[in-house]
Amino acid sequence: MLRRFVPFACFSTVLATALLGIRGMAEPEKVDARACIPGNAWVYVEFGPGQNTDWKEYLFGGLPADERAEAEKALDDIWKEFTAEASKAAGTDVGKLVQQLDRVHFALLDFHLVNTVRDFGGGIGQKYESQRPDVDMVMAIRSKEKGFFGGLMEGDFKKYLQPGADYRNRKTWTLDTGAGGSSDAETVASLHMAAVGDTVFLANVRKSLEAMLDAADGGEVPGGTISTNPDFVRAQKAAGKDPVLLGFVNLKTVLDAVEASLSRDDLREYQMADAVAGQSSLRSAVVFSGLEGKYGWSGASLFLDSKNELWSILRQAPARKDLLRFIPASCVGATVFTLNDPAGTWEKTQAFIQAKLDQLADENDRDDFRQGLSRFESELGVSVSDMLAAVDDEIGWCGISTEDGRFDESSQVVFIELKDVDKARAVIESIRNGGMLEELGGEITSREYEGITLYSFEGGRAPIGYMILDKVFVLTFSGETQAALVDAYKAGKVLENDPQYKLAMKKLPAENSKLVYYNAGAFMRAVATAARELDPEVAEKLKGKGDQGVAIVTVEKADEATMLCGAELNSEYYASIVKAALPAMQEQREEAKQRMAETNLQMMQFGFAAWVNQKGDGRDYPTSLQDLVDDGLIGAGSLQAEAGGPDPRYTYCYPPKGFGTDGAFVLVVENQAFADGRQAVLRFNGTVDWVAGDALKEELRKQDERIAEDMEEAVGDARAALKDAGDDRKEALEKKLKFLEAYKAEVDARVKSK
Repeated sequence: MLRRFVPFACFSTVLATALLGIRGMAEPEKVDARACIPGNAWVYVEFGPGQNTDWKEYLFGGLPADERAEAEKALDDIWKEFTAEASKAAGTDVGKLVQQLDRVHFALLDFHLVNTVRDFGGGIGQKYESQRPDVDMVMAIRSKEKGFFGGLMEGDFKKYLQPGADYRNRKTWTLDTGAGGSSDAETVASLHMAAVGDTVFLANVRKSLEAMLDAADGGEVPGGTISTNPDFVRAQKAAGKDPVLLGFVNLKTVLDAVEASLSRDDLREYQMADAVAGQSSLRSAVVFSGLEGKYGWSGASLFLDSKNELWSILRQAPARKDLLRFIPASCVGATVFTLNDPAGTWEKTQAFIQAKLDQLADENDRDDFRQGLSRFESELGVSVSDMLAAVDDEIGWCGISTEDGRFDESSQVVFIELKDVDKARAVIESIRNGGMLEELGGEITSREYEGITLYSFEGGRAPIGYMILDKVFVLTFSGETQAALVDAYKAGKVLENDPQYKLAMKKLPAENSKLVYYNAGAFMRAVATAARELDPEVAEKLKGKGDQGVAIVTVEKADEATMLCGAELNSEYYASIVKAALPAMQEQREEAKQRMAETNLQMMQFGFAAWVNQKGDGRDYPTSLQDLVDDGLIGAGSLQAEAGGPDPRYTYCYPPKGFGTDGAFVLVVENQAFADGRQAVLRFNGTVDWVAGDALKEELRKQDERIAEDMEEAVGDARAALKDAGDDRKEALEKKLKFLEAYKAEVDARVKSK
């Protein structure tokens, strides 16, 4: 009985162990990557195309069928060229890799600073001690098929990786980044990685990788995951479903770590600067964007602690947005925000800063702020308090482009709502009489335009102008911009009446205290104008395709300032841009390839001439382009085929005796044709030509016939030279004769076949 039991017990133990092992290796088809990222991340970003996003339809959906086919082909050509280059460098099919990517999750954990010493001055001993952020990075990348990344690590990528210690019956790998440092410290010295189901995890720190693997197997991450972080959850809800990009930044973690790393003296200086913005009370900042069908969504959020001193500066009641009556609808972008009692806020800010200084600064430094402010006001010619007393609570900015699409620094405009126009004029006069303008030089002049007085600072170093429209002070930087503003204001072509602005605003809450408006159409016209060097007709092609607006607003709440965004995108417009830009890009790329081909062939000509002078004595020629490389006359890399290009890259035509006087002889052919079918050739006389494919074939056919006629003589001469040669030349001549005989047979075969 016992004899039977012992084998059975052993067999059962082995079976149970095997089953447990199988269970331990079991893994899900799909992994919730977000639930595997530790929640203490101070930076978190995830991105990837929406599951149902048809990018070609999004880009080209508004084009007629024939134009769409043309644009798609241009984009496909660019993509093929890129993936071919990238695949050669990476050692795997990058096109397939990109197609497999589903979602990328990236996070930086445990922000802290470490001491570091940097060497300046070209290594002559000048050292500088400082602190830098340490790196504890984690990533989770999902594929569309289970096991894809595991296959890469066992296959194409295996040569780059070193096997790591198994973790819970799961293989891990390590990649040495070459950055140095400890292989398991919070540095970028190494990447630890492992694949689970459809996801590969990467981390600088081994314990971070293990934590993510535990979560993927159903365990818990110490401290929770990013998906349970309340601030991140708020941003994720605002971003909506399936966002293209979702990001999170926890500024408080960063700022607390900075404070903890500073010495007492450094901390005092940091807090003095911090006091101006009240940054120490920032809780977190969030950015997000996405894509849903034909609507694009993007935005940024800044969450403020309700006790933050900075919060008192921001208006909590909805903004009136009166300035929209003055901002041209054609603007590239605009911002409008509201302050709570500017004059009162300024007094509170002064008191707050001075209190911080009295608390932290040395006794001799406490008056520096007051003295510096007093000097500034004296130079300005008016006190900041008097200036703000004339200002109301709405401030705006916009950038406008001219009719030809130009936009630069001089196209910016600042709008300030005035509480009292008479007080504002008195402030302006005080500034005009102050010392600051005298230091700048020049004088203020005025002119009348459409019933509005335009003021300009003439002859000074700053091209400043201003005017007062209704109860709004408008600061400009060019006379052209001034006139454009007045024209738009008089004609009612302003944001308040603009249909694109209204369309974008329908996507957003009606009440808000901050507005950021972005006009995609005006911006793209500016880009098109800048791209005229690529294609002078780009701007013309885009006329009449429509504008799009993007509006970002800050929603008022007692404890946060949240920015949301809505965008109405016109697929026909973007399709037109792509269609116009891609051919121009292809043309530029072809021109660049042509210049590179010409340069390479000319370098070969220099090497060819040098070889003949050194070795050929004017009567002999190299037997291959490799001869030029072996003798150091051209670089080896110049003969290598480009990714996706023909192999070999060049065809070398050996010129037998007598061809030296024929300058039209095709010496070298660049085997990679341009888009129009032409190929670059180097002729014996040193010129580079571009010959159409069929014409080149015919020229080479005739050239082979001429070569074949002279090869018999060339071989005979080589045999005679070998017969009369001394021992010191026999080996070289035997090699040359062998080459000539093989080359003759090759040319004869080509002539016979044609």
